[in-house]
Amino acid sequence: MKKIIIITLILMFASNLYSQSVKQDFLTFGFGAGVHGLSYNLNGYGDKKSNMGYKFQIGYKHLFTPKIGIATGLEFVNYNSSATTNFVQPIERAVDEDNKNYTHRTYFNDLEENQKINQLAIPVEIVYVVDLVSKLSLQIDAGFYVGIPVSNTFKTASGNLETRRFYYEQNLEIYGDYSQHHLYTKSDFKGEYDFKPTFGGLFGTQFLYSVDERLKLCAGFYGSLSFSSLVNGTDALLYNPDCMARDAYSDTKYNGVFNSNLTKKVNPFAVGFYIGLCYRINMP
Repeated sequence: MKKIIIITLILMFASNLYSQSVKQDFLTFGFGAGVHGLSYNLNGYGDKKSNMGYKFQIGYKHLFTPKIGIATGLEFVNYNSSATTNFVQPIERAVDEDNKNYTHRTYFNDLEENQKINQLAIPVEIVYVVDLVSKLSLQIDAGFYVGIPVSNTFKTASGNLETRRFYYEQNLEIYGDYSQHHLYTKSDFKGEYDFKPTFGGLFGTQFLYSVDERLKLCAGFYGSLSFSSLVNGTDALLYNPDCMARDAYSDTKYNGVFNSNLTKKVNPFAVGFYIGLCYRINMP
């Protein structure tokens, strides 16, 4: 984090020096949409999918020369992903109502969990502008960003989990709708994640069309990838049936994929199409 602050201060200082002779300052506004997903590995416990997302952006751009400058701002970025789990989660030496040991099994049957992540991102980019034809130019930018979590929620959409008991001595598996014995099928879970801030890289390319001396229309493509993970990793189970004592079974909890031992790293990424406005706030 200290390196990020130092780099940002150096860029701002350089901008201030050059702005004494070349003043080209712009406010930018834009909207982007595309594949905004989460990169992670379920390690064979199911399948994952990245979904569509979007971003809103307001920013400031300063050109040192007609071709080179820096840009920064604030973005609201939405990411969406889903994970479908299919596996059996065993817990050895569980204890039933008669104080007998058994193996507790939780069957995850195509249980689909949808994840929705919202971040505030602060980008810092180097900008390079190439004039193409009259009124039309190409801008290429690359840099880094810091992402700050705003809201991080999950909710199951389909499938279910089923609890069963297996007694080794009798070679007997018991299952069904026996709530008095804590055997059941459940499907409706939701909750929140506690994510860390992230640091990542970004790039973009866009065409700029000059409407007049101040206003430009922008359209192009962008991409970003977080270098750091949203989570630290944990040894927690995906579903805790609270089955280790005869008088337990009251603190059951579905933790969510990212709060479980199914995955250790979660990295946001985005690739999409961008449209916006670029307004010059000073004239020679």
